[in-house]
Amino acid sequence: MPILNFKFRNFHSFKEGVEIPFVVNEKCPTAISKGLGYITVLGLKGANASGKTNILKALNFFSQFTASSFLNDVEKDIPVAVFNNGNEPAEFEMDFEINQTVYKLELQVDKNEVKTEILSIRSAKGTYLIVAKRIGNKITKTAKEYEALKKIKLPTKASMVSTARQNELSILVDVYEFFKGFNGNVGRYGWHETGPNIDVVSKWMNEDSELLKFVIEILKKCDVGISNVEILNYDNKLGEKKFFPVFEHPCKDGVIRISDLDESSGTVTLFKYLALYWFSIKFGTVLLIDEIDNNLHPMLLPLLINLFDDRTANQGNSQIVFTTHDAGIMDYLGKYRIFIVNKNSNESFGYRLDSVGGEIIRNDRPISPTYLDKRLGGVPREYGTYEE
Repeated sequence: MPILNFKFRNFHSFKEGVEIPFVVNEKCPTAISKGLGYITVLGLKGANASGKTNILKALNFFSQFTASSFLNDVEKDIPVAVFNNGNEPAEFEMDFEINQTVYKLELQVDKNEVKTEILSIRSAKGTYLIVAKRIGNKITKTAKEYEALKKIKLPTKASMVSTARQNELSILVDVYEFFKGFNGNVGRYGWHETGPNIDVVSKWMNEDSELLKFVIEILKKCDVGISNVEILNYDNKLGEKKFFPVFEHPCKDGVIRISDLDESSGTVTLFKYLALYWFSIKFGTVLLIDEIDNNLHPMLLPLLINLFDDRTANQGNSQIVFTTHDAGIMDYLGKYRIFIVNKNSNESFGYRLDSVGGEIIRNDRPISPTYLDKRLGGVPREYGTYEE
């Protein structure tokens, strides 16, 4: 269930808007496209405060609002961050595929209401046919099989998809499941510094041996000196059962057992996030990771990214979109899987590297030297060539 294209404007630092394509053409090497026609990995590169995380915020807001907005407090503003706190609504548009059907969902929204929301399906001729359209809180158009939407009360601050789900309508269930599946470490305010909760993640692993086995295998491959992980539990003062990991390190005298409190921060970070990777790959969802290289050695990044590259492991064609400050990973990703973000006069803009013309970037040459030579943008101002 992949994203094919994503656009948004007037959201956070992106005033004029940005388009993030996931589809690739026939020029894209098969080693990158895997024969899918779209990418399952996209890395966002740019200077600090350029707007990289705002792209992840846009994906997070759009997915969360589409799937869960019916549950939001109607007395509170819609948590959409329009550019410079202006009065113009933010706009979002995504093309995505579910079971070989291509959808387009468009949304205009401000803090007070949904202005417009349109769901379309791509025909065999490649044109998009509207199947459901709302203006304000009124459904103004539906295809025959979507007429049940006209019978429900549509809140001004909730999406059609979320409302249909809460009313237990069978239509739009696939669309709901697609957006509900978005996950990661990015929320309304950006990166969650603590990441997933160690107790919750450990509980998941205690209940699912397949997940625990996956995590142990990856930790072994990362060469962090771990041979096994055991999940233990205790009852806190309230009588609640809490879970935590114990990491086993082999040594000459046997095995050293270390809790998460004494383990390295990099290993604990990896342990927690691997649960998110596993869920995304298992269920074919979209994973949003800000600062993927935080607390991790750069040489581990290809191993993590390969989880989404490997067609055998990633049979559901799950996608990962991440930000990173590591330039070396650009050579692994290639120009079709790198999106550069810049900021001029406090407005962000971006482009996928394969859109850069000429011979400046080639498939048979490393990208990082050209990037570090300030020829591609997306570098700090003191080293870059763009104005702010």
